[in-house]
Amino acid sequence: LGFGGMASAAGVGDDVVTFFDMAGNQIGQDITLILLSGLFLNLFNLLPSQQKNDLEQS
Repeated sequence: LGFGGMASAAGVGDDVVTFFDMAGNQIGQDITLILLSGLFLNLFNLLPSQQKNDLEQS
């Protein structure tokens, strides 16, 4: 459930539900972008160290 879903489940007014839906969607998009960019940064950071580990093991 999003923020809006929780608000409507709690019996809050439609205006509040709509506000939380919009805010929740925006926050969700921001978090998704942050997570994706962080994931890509982690992947780029992991690749060189993974190659180093492979060289050391062989």
